[in-house]
Amino acid sequence: MAVRLTVVGSINLDLVARVERLPRAGETVVGHDFDRVPGGKGANQAVAAARLGAHVRMVGAVGDDSLADEALVGLRDAGVDLELARTGTTGIALILVDDAGENQIVVVPGANGEVSGFSSPGSVLCQLEIPDAALQEARANRAKMDEVLSTVRASTSSPDAAQQALEQARAANQTAQEAKAMAQQAQDATQRSSARADRMFQKSMRK
Repeated sequence: MAVRLTVVGSINLDLVARVERLPRAGETVVGHDFDRVPGGKGANQAVAAARLGAHVRMVGAVGDDSLADEALVGLRDAGVDLELARTGTTGIALILVDDAGENQIVVVPGANGEVSGFSSPGSVLCQLEIPDAALQEARANRAKMDEVLSTVRASTSSPDAAQQALEQARAANQTAQEAKAMAQQAQDATQRSSARADRMFQKSMRK
């Protein structure tokens, strides 16, 4: 049975320019390559977890604009369930990468600053590219689920019911542990993918 994981996080469109060297303050340099890539730490981890076999639900926000569809391509291709708010403008990251692999990044959060009003049953994975209030909401929702489970266990009056509640609790704990491991694997996969892309780029520049 696939691990079920809710990712509450950011969804961006990364605008990536390759340059020979990073500009100094006030300087204009000429780039030699440009890409538009779906990104955001939340979206990246949701895609990685889905590719590892988890059933993933992504909670986030994108703008009511032409950039939103591009930003969501990776999530849709990975089969991630989407629970989205559409407001304002889609978040973007302006990224400069030089031939040595160093970078400069400016993130404009846009709609990511409006993530709220969601439910997050089960295991939840969050990052720090959304408001603190959204992280607190995810934690509060999870606490409510734990409280409900505790109430069910406490209210059982027969041995059979108590055993059933205990089995449910053990199953919930096992699922949480599996989801935690899956989230770590997703984070590791994201980091490996980023490192691999950097190595490929540096190798191509040496040719």
